[in-house]
Amino acid sequence: MNPAALTFLIIGIVLVLGAGFFLLYFFVLSRNGYKRQLKELERKYTYLDALLIGQDSQYIHRLEIISRTNLLYVDKHEKFSRRFKEIYENDDKFANQLIKQLLTYVNNGKYKNIKGMILDAKKAVAVFEERVNALDADLYEIINQVNVLDLPSSINRDFYKKSK
Repeated sequence: MNPAALTFLIIGIVLVLGAGFFLLYFFVLSRNGYKRQLKELERKYTYLDALLIGQDSQYIHRLEIISRTNLLYVDKHEKFSRRFKEIYENDDKFANQLIKQLLTYVNNGKYKNIKGMILDAKKAVAVFEERVNALDADLYEIINQVNVLDLPSSINRDFYKKSK
């Protein structure tokens, strides 16, 4: 066999294998990566949504009950209610809409512009996470302050109940 023909044969085999690996990556591996990223985003969004709707709304409800008896907390309750509503109506709905749109694209096999959309969804979920965590931390701090301030009055009530 001619050395030049052997060289061309080896180069041809390497090019075919390279093209095969490129096509494998482009059609299989990258799509699996997009699906994995989407699952991660969906999991993070679900956790944050549950935190906002579950725990934070309970804290706000608790603040509402406290504000009925203690007028100092009326303004705080209104402020936190506004923040909750703003986060829920803006950030939560926007992140949810992006994730649902990505899920639709993945389920329909439309991977053409998904990379840019995943980046947008990651940014939206990051903003949502930041705002939900800040609200949760602030509400937790207020509720703990109320519990600490309420402790002496509960001790007094227990003392008076036992003394009668």
